Amino acid sequence: TRSRALVGARAMDGTATALLTSCPAKRELHVWDPLSGLVLRTYKDCAAPPRGLAVVDAGHFVAAQVGRPQLHIYSWAREQPTFRCQTPEELRALVCTSDGTYCIGAGCSGRLYLWAIRSGSLLLAWDAHFKSSTALALTADDSVLISGGADALVTVWSLADALACADPSSARGASPTPLWTWSSHALAVTDVAVGRTCPGSLALSASLDGTVHVRELARGELLHVLRAPAPVHSVCLSPCEHSVFAGTAAGLVHEATLVLTARCGGADGAVQPFELEHGAA
Repeated sequence: TRSRALVGARAMDGTATALLTSCPAKRELHVWDPLSGLVLRTYKDCAAPPRGLAVVDAGHFVAAQVGRPQLHIYSWAREQPTFRCQTPEELRALVCTSDGTYCIGAGCSGRLYLWAIRSGSLLLAWDAHFKSSTALALTADDSVLISGGADALVTVWSLADALACADPSSARGASPTPLWTWSSHALAVTDVAVGRTCPGSLALSASLDGTVHVRELARGELLHVLRAPAPVHSVCLSPCEHSVFAGTAAGLVHEATLVLTARCGGADGAVQPFELEHGAA
C-alpha cells in the first residue's frame, strides 16, 4: 500500500531535512532521508489522511486520524503517540504556524478549527465551506490561511482576524470574514499551496476538474490555469515560485514553468508537462 500523506520536516537531530509519510492502511508513519531513500524511523498506531500531518516544532508533529475524531501528537523520539486528543469531528487537513503556537484543522462538515497548541484549548470554530474542508495552507509569515473545500471553493482568511474573534472580549459567536472567496473550479478542490515570497506570494489550488489555478494572493487575480489530463490530487510550488508540480489520479507528476512555458517531459518516469494557459480568466 502506498504512503498517502507527506510533509517535509526537520530531522530528529534538527540539522537536516526529512520526509514524513503516512500509510493509513497499515496505520504507520515513516520518516525518510530524502537523499538516501532510507527509512529513519517508523511510528505506530496512526492512520493520517492526505494533508493530515503537520510539524509543530523540532520536537513534535501532529496527525489527524482517518475515520476518527482524533488528533495524535508525537515526539520525534518515541514510536507511540505522546497524546491522543478528541476533536469535534473527523479532520481532513492540518497546518501549524511556523512558531508552533497554533494548529488549524479542516473538518468534514466544512468548519475550520483553531487550537492553541501549548494549552490544547480550542479557541475558535467557524464555517468555511458548504461541504467538507479538504486542504489548508499558511503563508510563510503565518498571516494568511487558505482553505479548499469539496464545494469547489477556495477561501482566504486573515489569521489575525480569526484570533481577534477568539478573544474572550469579542462578541460571542463572532466569525472571521474571508479576505477572498474564489469559485473558479468546477469540481471539488483537493489541495492548496502558497509561495514563500510574502506579501507577493502566489496561491495555488488543485481540483478534481483536472486544473490547477494560480493566483496572485494579494490581489486575488487569476494568473494561469494549468490543465492536466486527469483529476489533480496534490500541488506544490518551487521555492522561487517559477515551477508548479502536481500529482494526478493517474499516478503521474506534472510540471509547468510559470516564467516561460511548460517544460516537456523526457524518458519514461520523467516529470510530465502541463498544458499551460497564460492569463486565463
